[in-house]
Amino acid sequence: MSEQTTFLITIEPNGVLCDENQPYDRYTALSIPHIDFSISYDSFRRFKVQFKNGDKWSYIDSDLMDGRKTTLVVSIDSVRKKLSLHQDGAKLGEVKFDNGLPSCFGKSFFIGSKDGESEFFNGQISQVAVYDKILKPKEIVDVTKNTTYSLTMPFDSYDSDGNLIQYYDMKLIKFYKLIDLSGNEQTAEIVDCEIVKNNYTTEVAIKVPFRRQCKFNLLNHEQSGYLNGGWSDINIRYNQMRFHNEVQRGYRDPDIDGLSNCEYNIWSEEKVNNQIHLNVSI
Repeated sequence: MSEQTTFLITIEPNGVLCDENQPYDRYTALSIPHIDFSISYDSFRRFKVQFKNGDKWSYIDSDLMDGRKTTLVVSIDSVRKKLSLHQDGAKLGEVKFDNGLPSCFGKSFFIGSKDGESEFFNGQISQVAVYDKILKPKEIVDVTKNTTYSLTMPFDSYDSDGNLIQYYDMKLIKFYKLIDLSGNEQTAEIVDCEIVKNNYTTEVAIKVPFRRQCKFNLLNHEQSGYLNGGWSDINIRYNQMRFHNEVQRGYRDPDIDGLSNCEYNIWSEEKVNNQIHLNVSI
């Protein structure tokens, strides 16, 4: 990497696969093992960039979201010692690191896994680009929205095509190697993969159940779920694995699953049009 480097990657995860031997699951889209740097999606349903900052880990992650096609842009400024993450043109965060990142000249980086042997990405990767500069915010927005032009040419406010040091479009393959469109002849070798046809879905209809207007009071309670980069309680991980490994695959009957000893009282019942309103206590 140069003193200023930008990584751009467009990915679409295929959801969550749970390994019962791990506390969580990470699906790495791009990794440089030599400097402990990676861009990934995980079983917390978040996109993340993380790296080793001295003797500790630093990371930036997205909000909770299901897998969808997205473009992530990671900017590393070794002069100002800061790293930032943009998703689909919006800045998610920025962290500072104590020391300059180690030189990785001549070292390999991996697309689709952590090191070629673990944390394989579950989904599609459509393009990867590396620049020897920090892209301007307007450029990041334009390359994210771009569906027409190659990154090897200028368009709109994007004029960093001359700063590409590596650029791969996954449709352009020769002899099982990804062609480096930057012109620097850094071809990427395809290992243990087969070429298949794939159609990207740009729009998905999500049916949302009817919800009537209402208000509710939220009582004070301890935070649960995702906390400080992990699950706040190991039982949440167990519930996740049970859902994905058993319920989602049809190994359990939802009619008999769930609570079997829940006692409740119905205090009132009212029918309004096609709705039945129940007032219950548990």
